[in-house]
Amino acid sequence: MFLPSLMFSQSSAEQIFNENFDADYLTICNALEGYFKLKHPGLNAQELSSGEHRDGEFVKYKRWQSFWKSRLTPEGKLGDISEFNRKKISDTSKDFNLLEDAEWTNLSYTTDLGVQIGLGRTTSLAFHPTDPNIFYVGAAIGGVWKTINGGSSYEPLGDELPYLAVSSLVLDQSNPEIIYAAISDNVWYGPPSIGVYKSIDGGGSWNNTSLEFQFSDNTRIYWMTAKPDNQNIIFVGTSDGLYKTSDGFETVELIAEGVVSDIKFKPGSSEEVYFVGNTSSFFKSSDGGITFEQSTNQVPGSGRRRLIISELNPELIYVSANNMLFKSTDSGANFDGGTNISSAEVGNGIVLISPADEEKLIVGNFNVWASEDGGESFDMISDWLPGDLPLIHVDQRNAFINPLLNDRVYLCNDGGVYSVNVNTNEFTNLSNGLQITQYYDIAISQSDVSVVSGGSQDNGNVYSQNGQWFPSANTGDGMTQAIDPNDENLRYWSYQNGSINRTFNGDVQNISNNIPSDETDNAEWQTPFILDPNDPETLIAGYQEIFRSSNNGDSWEQISDNLPFVSALDLLAVAPSNSERIYAVENYGVSTGDMFGFGQSSSRLFVKSITDNEWEQQLISVTETVEDITVNPN
Repeated sequence: MFLPSLMFSQSSAEQIFNENFDADYLTICNALEGYFKLKHPGLNAQELSSGEHRDGEFVKYKRWQSFWKSRLTPEGKLGDISEFNRKKISDTSKDFNLLEDAEWTNLSYTTDLGVQIGLGRTTSLAFHPTDPNIFYVGAAIGGVWKTINGGSSYEPLGDELPYLAVSSLVLDQSNPEIIYAAISDNVWYGPPSIGVYKSIDGGGSWNNTSLEFQFSDNTRIYWMTAKPDNQNIIFVGTSDGLYKTSDGFETVELIAEGVVSDIKFKPGSSEEVYFVGNTSSFFKSSDGGITFEQSTNQVPGSGRRRLIISELNPELIYVSANNMLFKSTDSGANFDGGTNISSAEVGNGIVLISPADEEKLIVGNFNVWASEDGGESFDMISDWLPGDLPLIHVDQRNAFINPLLNDRVYLCNDGGVYSVNVNTNEFTNLSNGLQITQYYDIAISQSDVSVVSGGSQDNGNVYSQNGQWFPSANTGDGMTQAIDPNDENLRYWSYQNGSINRTFNGDVQNISNNIPSDETDNAEWQTPFILDPNDPETLIAGYQEIFRSSNNGDSWEQISDNLPFVSALDLLAVAPSNSERIYAVENYGVSTGDMFGFGQSSSRLFVKSITDNEWEQQLISVTETVEDITVNPN
């Protein structure tokens, strides 16, 4: 397999991903696997998903890989997940509503379950011009939501959008019935953009605008902002450049090339506007965005840059860039040499100036920190586990100020929406009612249909019984689920990279610990395990080898030996007619395990003999990953 020599000089997984985006899924995966192998020699998937790497590039890559493996074209490339709904909207001559009469009821939980079991990842907020209790929420994979009571409850507005990735929102401050939504994720491992959609009836319906992208463009929208004195003039910062409309997106023009990660107007001005990207340059316009000039001052650093401004002091600007904070007190004419804020573990996370005190900064990434002295020192004001500090969800994505309220800031994170009182550092969870959880897997009890379990992205494992939801595990990415068909109180669930757990009447045991640890080091991100359909006390789990337990996971035996070309298995199945007939699939050879190497271009099917532990292998020549195995019951 060809490994690009550029890997040695490339500095990030995002860069490698973008340079390989036009290739097929397998090539992208191999390029990224090679990057991690070279950058972190000797580390396995568990080590790259914990400790200092707990929310690093590898975890983001595995989330990307898991999302896209079932969304490929017949040629093995990333599919356009908006295509069907875009056709449904544009072609009114056909009936696309095949399930129009189906009634759907939400079964998932709608309230925060505590610790790190929130509702899901949010990206953006937009506030009503006169009512502080009305605001709109954009979700990473969840659409647009509206609250009229300050976040106590929400209604969905974006279900008719082509797909539900929203990275930025603009609410027309002169006519709040007009809403603009950037259909995009704002992270490299999320879906790219198809452009900006517009509603003129408060979110009741949506239409595409002149700012359109093809999915294959791999463009992402990071930020949108409207000109204060003319809400038809909107600037859009993207990975492709800076776009501008002067007529509410009837038309649009590209006015600057390159990555534009943030753009903001100087407080109190409709003429002075700034933007930054992923270079050390700072750009400023004094004519409302007609022309921009590059500052002679540099704001060095790496990663996504953010602009931080304050209504309290319009001359004050901060630029944040990967643990560095650069300050200007003259509207960007000059910047200082920068302050290292790595003590607050900010990285490329949020930085915001308090609306009550220009010396107070609220910053964060994993946790939230506050500075009372303009960034010279920081104190942690939230924690991700129960303790003395307020507990909120991790991974702060964006921060906002409601112009009508000067005592709080709002945070968008992987659990939902929070507000922080800037005078007391008290947090309020405003997430309840957002139905935006991203599930990897669910299971439904066959003995009690009220029992459902699920594992989701960054919101752990949960289960319901008689309509009430409870956490099975309080953190991490929840993965594969199973429920004993004869006893709804016996449930199995897993974390990423092969940690399989059993819950029986409230007692939780990590049953993968009963397999020798060196045997489970090589595990798929979503490690397969199944219950034998003929005997639910029997479990089969797939790592680099295959293991079977006949006592609900208390002990295991290895039933394969040195399966060829396998690093970490993807799928398992047991024949309902014979428990000894077991099937296993390794897709492509792209795995998490030990970054085993390259060269395999087909999936492999392994079939166990019914008389012994010998396995026969067969190549499956497909360009897409194999997503499921179903065995004829006869």
